[in-house]
Amino acid sequence: MMEKGLVSIITPCYNTASIVHRLLDSILSQDYQSLEVIAVDDGSTDMTLSVLNDYRKPFEDRHIAYTILHEENSGQSVAINKALKQVKGEFLLWPDSDDFYNRSDAVSLIVKTFRQLPGDFGMIKMLPRYVNSDLIDITGNYVIDKSERQFEQALFDNHFIWGFYAIAVHALDAVNPQREIYTEKKAGQNWQLVLPVLYSYKCYTLEENVFSVLSRRNSHSRPSDRGLSPQLERIEVYERTILHTLDRIREMPPSERERYKKDIRLKYARQKLYVSSFFADKNKARTYIKDIIHNGGHLSLKEFVRDILLRMNLYPFSKR
Repeated sequence: MMEKGLVSIITPCYNTASIVHRLLDSILSQDYQSLEVIAVDDGSTDMTLSVLNDYRKPFEDRHIAYTILHEENSGQSVAINKALKQVKGEFLLWPDSDDFYNRSDAVSLIVKTFRQLPGDFGMIKMLPRYVNSDLIDITGNYVIDKSERQFEQALFDNHFIWGFYAIAVHALDAVNPQREIYTEKKAGQNWQLVLPVLYSYKCYTLEENVFSVLSRRNSHSRPSDRGLSPQLERIEVYERTILHTLDRIREMPPSERERYKKDIRLKYARQKLYVSSFFADKNKARTYIKDIIHNGGHLSLKEFVRDILLRMNLYPFSKR
């Protein structure tokens, strides 16, 4: 049963023994009193579980409910899915274990903001402060879209700041009463949590930087950094995650759902075409061209030129 005023913080942890203390310490430093923390160790092979256990007493001393769940390595979405069933709070936060709050009043500010918003606001998004491994601020310029309807921005990743969010649990339970999200080992958890809420509820943008996101060099690989198959697999995981999540939005009319699904297939067919062209795989590139056309798209001038060059073995990356 939901406990009014309680803020639930859940985090999946995998091999972050050397850095998870920053998140846990930042939670302990919060001036907000009514907290519960659920940490899910996702089959870590380092000392992550031991570090999590070391924090039992500090959380007990602060009278913060602290639960550690353990599972075989199954990915972030499975970890979040498991923890959702145990959430008792009125508000939900789900930071990654390598990120942390950079202000002691972060949670207080989130709760205060929710209290001032009408009930049709189901989510707050905050603008993150990006830091490198030395905790040096590397935050760049980004477009801030403060509109209250953010569903399509998140769906198509269009100027949607992926970083830090808070959800009113009444909104989560209204759109996802079973608290079940699409799970796959390499799938994340953000689309599954935010899209159903954003479809039915408004979103408020809090411009204060209350949270730091660790940006690691290997977190976003370029096509040249990895082989073709891993790149295509990553894109296909994103596509499957969104398509399955759209199927779970009960409030969405079937015709609208099919339109969005077609647009998503088109978007990711274009991404797969780009990657296949980069690695000069003509067969895969032709497959994705057919997918683009099948989903009602047309080749852009750049895509058309790449297709011609590939057929002539003249594409610039064909010798890679």
